[in-house]
Amino acid sequence: MTCPCGHDEHRVPTTRDEIVAAMGLRNRLGDLLETVADDSSKWMSVMRCRECGRYWADDSLDSGHATLMFVYPIETGDPQAWLAQAQNVWA
Repeated sequence: MTCPCGHDEHRVPTTRDEIVAAMGLRNRLGDLLETVADDSSKWMSVMRCRECGRYWADDSLDSGHATLMFVYPIETGDPQAWLAQAQNVWA
């Protein structure tokens, strides 16, 4: 049975269009995700699904007018370490 977060159905976005879709995903997942690690210097965090416990990166894209947040699934056993080495997808 698949979790409502759809962790296995999504991937890291590689284009602006995919990032826009991931912004919508972030909104749809809403309260299903909780922040477990945060790094405000790169506008990123790691979130965990409250139902299945799998991890998501919460990333950002600076549009020039606003900072737009989006999510994508990640695999890690250590959210803090993952975040420490992570780079923004669209840097």
